[in-house]
Amino acid sequence: MTVLKQQIPTVMTTVGGATGDALKAIKQNIELITGVNPGAPVLTQLPSTATLAQVITTLNTVIQRLNQQGQ
Repeated sequence: MTVLKQQIPTVMTTVGGATGDALKAIKQNIELITGVNPGAPVLTQLPSTATLAQVITTLNTVIQRLNQQGQ
């Protein structure tokens, strides 16, 4: 089952400087981790019959998302 998540609202353009930059960075990180970002890989639940290789692949995807490396 696919759950659609709402995108975080755009950071107001009236907030500038270091505060605006910090809010934009936080927004990008939250979207990446939660999968709202269109570029983030889609994670699906593994079946109870998943192999060790499938578990490792999925875990590596989660780690990549948390590290934001994509490698």
